[in-house]
Amino acid sequence: MFCCCAKDNASQEIDHVPLDPMTMETPQKEVVREEPAPPPNKEQEPRPPPASVVEPPAPELEETKLEVAPVSGEFTIKVTKKSSIPGQVAKVGLDVARVGNTLKIKRVCEGVVQDFNIRCPAMAVKAEDVIVGVNGTRGSGDELLSAIGGSEELTLIISRTARIYS
Repeated sequence: MFCCCAKDNASQEIDHVPLDPMTMETPQKEVVREEPAPPPNKEQEPRPPPASVVEPPAPELEETKLEVAPVSGEFTIKVTKKSSIPGQVAKVGLDVARVGNTLKIKRVCEGVVQDFNIRCPAMAVKAEDVIVGVNGTRGSGDELLSAIGGSEELTLIISRTARIYS
């Protein structure tokens, strides 16, 4: 077998091209040299698949019904007058006027109803709404005020009439 050597530079590799022994010519097909594979990197070695993990079923969530206060009609809200300061009761935060057997809301002030409005804007209590019941009590404005003052937990039944703005 006859080999031809390329220029020998220290910075370059020497190529040996085999000759065809019958014709003594360089073969027409391209010689492809395979480079040795790099040694395996321990960090990149394939890892065995993890053991199958059985995940517990997801806890069932209570269906949450998004409530929206009606344009006209009654709706109920629940608030608590518990204060962050032990032994104190938080303000309800409503400026009301007695109108027959109801309490008409003149304005919403700082207090638990305003906090409720921030947490639940779709159910927000507004000026001109009317309180028609408190904790199951329907009666005169005085009875409703007494029920509000006598309980820490309040379930307020609010009535709203459609408003037409011009």
